[in-house]
Amino acid sequence: MRNTLLLFPVLLVIGCERTDGEKLVRIGQISTEKIREAAPSRTPFGDIAPEASTVGRVRSRIKGDVYFQKSQVQVTEDEEGIRLRGSVPSREHLERAGQLAQQTVGVNKVVNELTIREP
Repeated sequence: MRNTLLLFPVLLVIGCERTDGEKLVRIGQISTEKIREAAPSRTPFGDIAPEASTVGRVRSRIKGDVYFQKSQVQVTEDEEGIRLRGSVPSREHLERAGQLAQQTVGVNKVVNELTIREP
């Protein structure tokens, strides 16, 4: 099946004239433009390329850590540095979030405003 799919475009090109090839290229370009217009630049978890910024790298590290699967930790950046807000279940979680943020490439200062949830 896979070989048939790979062979199909080759057969199309062999049986086409130059103008047909140019038309196919233009159709591909238009399709790509339409897909880019329709595709979101953000996902429910943030930017599509979250590692592109320091705050995105911190957010990815915290959200990807097993300790924080059920915690709502907000990560923002301001003139003071990376700011962590939200609530976590224990002191260990609070400290781990701070460590993950501080150990992320590009982070100079972390303002940890996380609180410990009451049981």
